[in-house]
Amino acid sequence: MILNELKKTSVLAFFLLSTLIYSQDFQGVATYKSHMKLDIKMENENAEMNKQIQDQLSKQFQREYSLTFNREESLYKQNEELDKPNPIASSGIQIKVQEGSDILYKNMKENRFSNQTEIFGKQFLIKDSLPNRKWELLYETKIIGKYS
Repeated sequence: MILNELKKTSVLAFFLLSTLIYSQDFQGVATYKSHMKLDIKMENENAEMNKQIQDQLSKQFQREYSLTFNREESLYKQNEELDKPNPIASSGIQIKVQEGSDILYKNMKENRFSNQTEIFGKQFLIKDSLPNRKWELLYETKIIGKYS
């Protein structure tokens, strides 16, 4: 009987220890993609040209972001990509949309964050402390779509 309890206790201790060791290495990379659907009405009678302009504008607003994280730090930034060939540019129409490329860094251990951004061609680095939030977990649930 005592041997059986000892086996149960040692198995339980093994699982707890392996869980703690496994949970120590909490890190990853999440990739996000954004896009914008445009519906622009132009008075131009050339429907094909209107479609090309809308397609080009739509592609200009497609972005990809990465969130690299571990237990203490996270880094969120827009992924850099090479300019793609633009077949419409050869027809004389070229639309280029520039958007900021913020880099957000958080360090939970040191309770600080940084935001590197470019505004009108000038680089800015904003540093601040993280607010200390008091969380209260409740037992309420809500169904959104098909997810609880």
